[in-house]
Amino acid sequence: MKDHSLTALGRGSALGSPYLQGMVIGAAVTYLLTNETVQKALIRGVARVIGSVQGGVEEMRERYRDAEAEMAAEMEEEGPAA
Repeated sequence: MKDHSLTALGRGSALGSPYLQGMVIGAAVTYLLTNETVQKALIRGVARVIGSVQGGVEEMRERYRDAEAEMAAEMEEEGPAA
């Protein structure tokens, strides 16, 4: 059975312990999220992604409207069914 107690932290590799890995990851995330420069960069990145998604959605809407117009034009050309 594995020993996950605090006395086992020093054994093995430096980042071999899940407890130590969690501490390092938590410290890094905390630093990044409290750093104003990183916050600004994240907000800019999110804004770019949202803008790209909105542009893509608008492009799909335009293609849908074009397809509808083409179908309507084809139906007009065929005339009423006899």
